[in-house]
Amino acid sequence: MSNQNIGRLGLIIMALLWGSSFAMNQVAMTAYSPFQLLALRYALAAVLLIGLTYKPLIKSSKAIWLKGSLLGVILYTAYAFQTKGLSLTTATNNAFLTALNIVLVPFISSVFMKNKIVPREYLGAAFAMVGVTVMSLTEQLGAINLGDALTLGGAVFFALHILLTDKFAKEEDVMVLTTIQLSVAGVCAILAALVENEPWVINNRTANLTVLYLTIFCTMIAFLLQTYCQQYTTETETVLIMSTESVFALLFAVVVMKEFPSLQTLIGAGLILCGVLVTELKPKSPLAG
Repeated sequence: MSNQNIGRLGLIIMALLWGSSFAMNQVAMTAYSPFQLLALRYALAAVLLIGLTYKPLIKSSKAIWLKGSLLGVILYTAYAFQTKGLSLTTATNNAFLTALNIVLVPFISSVFMKNKIVPREYLGAAFAMVGVTVMSLTEQLGAINLGDALTLGGAVFFALHILLTDKFAKEEDVMVLTTIQLSVAGVCAILAALVENEPWVINNRTANLTVLYLTIFCTMIAFLLQTYCQQYTTETETVLIMSTESVFALLFAVVVMKEFPSLQTLIGAGLILCGVLVTELKPKSPLAG
């Protein structure tokens, strides 16, 4: 199997793991606040990775520490918005609105990397924004759900994280880069949890097992897969494959949470997926064989 196909397969597995995290986060938040959950996920994942990478970590350069720290701050900010948003909206809405980062990637890339935006990307953004509006409107016309708005903020930071990971993963050691970014994200999450000052309820067995799953599979393994696989896939391939995360999330929401989406949610989600596909799928050239 070629490196490119390995990269694609790894990203599909990562999308499946991240898709499961939306429903699992809701289970864990029956015992922990959003910031407590982030602190547990990142701190525990960082400890596990430090145990695996402490030797190369000690010898690593200042450059990789700066890059990893930047990724960590951006990653924590993205998840802080997303997880707080999840506590105020449904897992399905949270997943599909997070998927907007797929549409946002080319726009942020054009600002920071001076890449040209083609017409289909404007069309994709239009589809996506209509979908967001349909999905997020409450019974009060014109009122946007706060949880959906926070999730949208997270999508912006996820898009920035994808672009920077694509750049840094080709320049630095994947294990060390991932360890640093998760460690920094963990420190940020712990500080936020301390400021929040909510009581810790640590005797909920179901929530604790869910946190363990989120730590090992949806944090440590998923981010290692993302950082490693982005060495072998293009930016477009990465975001297109990652868009399947929201589809997996919808399935897990139905199976785990028994959360069946409304017609309004399905219409909005469908429009967002249309926006993703319009943005990322290039028409085949008529001259192609």
